[in-house]
Amino acid sequence: MVKVVVVVVVVVVVVVEETVVKVVVLKVVVVAEVVVVVVVVVVVVVVVVVVVVVVEETMSVSQVVVEEVVVVVVVVVVAAAAAAAAAAAAAVLVIVK
Repeated sequence: MVKVVVVVVVVVVVVVEETVVKVVVLKVVVVAEVVVVVVVVVVVVVVVVVVVVVVEETMSVSQVVVEEVVVVVVVVVVAAAAAAAAAAAAAVLVIVK
């Protein structure tokens, strides 16, 4: 569980750093989109961690199974965030042109 939380924290830090760089460079509309992406990612990560803790406390689910599920969810969330960031970057290119 600790390893998974560390991975989640690292992912969130990377996404936030990316966003800060974009906030400095991008226009207001795109900044809003990027901020929404970061907020969604953070909320989903918090929900996943809470669900995992609740599942571990209330059910006798194998630790390995829980960690595998969390890793899959984190990968999906990161992929979705990356896709949203790419869409925001594409929007910037359109706005700049």
